[in-house]
Amino acid sequence: MLITKTITSTSNPEIKRLMLLNTQSRQRRKESLFCIEGFRLLDDAVKSGIKIEKLYFTSDALEKHGHKVEGFVSCADEACEVSGNVMAHLSETETPQGVFGVCKMRTDLLSEGDIARGGKYVLLENIQDPSNIGAVARSAEALGISGLIVCGGCDIYSPKSLRASMGAFFRIPIMLCDNPTELVLSLKREGVSFFACVPDRCAQDVRQLR
Repeated sequence: MLITKTITSTSNPEIKRLMLLNTQSRQRRKESLFCIEGFRLLDDAVKSGIKIEKLYFTSDALEKHGHKVEGFVSCADEACEVSGNVMAHLSETETPQGVFGVCKMRTDLLSEGDIARGGKYVLLENIQDPSNIGAVARSAEALGISGLIVCGGCDIYSPKSLRASMGAFFRIPIMLCDNPTELVLSLKREGVSFFACVPDRCAQDVRQLR
């Protein structure tokens, strides 16, 4: 673990790179990295086996939450102190908690062959609102869903998606799919049943499906 010197300028090339990672899904895919902000999400990530490539923290966070910050530092390949101004520049929240991590994307993704005929999966096609996809992931985990199949739409690693999921994207099995039509036809041939979800009081409760 390497702690580098404090970064105090938002014009620092490293901070500019972090802004790209934090705001552009294309950059995240290119580097297979994503950003996490805040104690709870970082804690969820570490407990779920997500690797922290580099941790950024403020002196204020270290002073107020030294034990937590030191725990994250010990899990990271590198750590760097940044000024409050830099942390506010990186943060997407009104009151930054003073910890920000760059993490490696999950590599344990599901394949079509992993889809169990007896399992229950939620297939999401072209969801455009990151808060919605995060909320679905959170609900799916709470309902004991076997996994999520994400087909297009917004990036599950966007800051809004991660916050809305409350760490569910770190834990629930996930499959990323480019061709949902082909996947559905293939799984149907394997005997997998599909059900449409509708906001109707007369619809069958998803928890009661067999």
